[in-house]
Amino acid sequence: VTQVIPFPIAKSGSAFIEYENYLFELRRYIHYYQTQQQNKFGGQAQIDTYRKQALDKVINNALIKQLAKQNDVSVSDKEVDGRIAIVRDQNRLGANNKVFADVLRDYWGWSVADFKRDLKNQMLAQKVEAKLDSQAQAQAAAIFKRLQEGADFAAVAKDNSADPAAKDNGGDYGFAITKSNPNVPPEAINELFKLAPGTYSAPFLASRLDVNHPDTLEIVRSLTNDGTTVTGQHISINLKDISVYTEELKKKQPVRNYVRF
Repeated sequence: VTQVIPFPIAKSGSAFIEYENYLFELRRYIHYYQTQQQNKFGGQAQIDTYRKQALDKVINNALIKQLAKQNDVSVSDKEVDGRIAIVRDQNRLGANNKVFADVLRDYWGWSVADFKRDLKNQMLAQKVEAKLDSQAQAQAAAIFKRLQEGADFAAVAKDNSADPAAKDNGGDYGFAITKSNPNVPPEAINELFKLAPGTYSAPFLASRLDVNHPDTLEIVRSLTNDGTTVTGQHISINLKDISVYTEELKKKQPVRNYVRF
């Protein structure tokens, strides 16, 4: 019913936040709690925590969409399919379509379409971060220009990379990288495998590896590539977290919730 009649659960500025979006987020939390944790932890208090997390997420998603519209940022279905193709090629989403679908269903109660819906929101947040962080964009452009003018990649990495290890190793990853390596962003692996040894990429947007690290702009350089493993160097430029921009927007147009937990 909520997909047919878009009941609001909150409002930001003139934009209503649909109740169905909240239910979509809440369902996966509850499904994981019931099937993977077997209702063992937290009881009703845990459910209330999930409700608040789901509401916070849909509010932030709505704010991100407002920022995206204001700044002419979008994510197409083709881009979503392209991201999935990259991570599938790196064996990060299960060995085959059935395994992937089974994991989504068993852990989150999701279909593949639900996964794409969530991924699209994640990608939109990343693109908004990249668009709004003009300082990071300017830094990446300046670094790329230096490389095009013949500057030594290792020296530039030592001087500019946000990766602390770069100051000691000139941005060298320090290990052979396979397509399924979990310690390198999938976008960086994809770029490295496309490069001939000795060449480098233009700046590109790379996903964070975990919640403790930011999304980044990356420039990578191939050292060796035998088709199975690569070695390389990288320069990382940290992006400001999307919360910087959503919190600013909340101050300008406070969110009104229609529910309380």
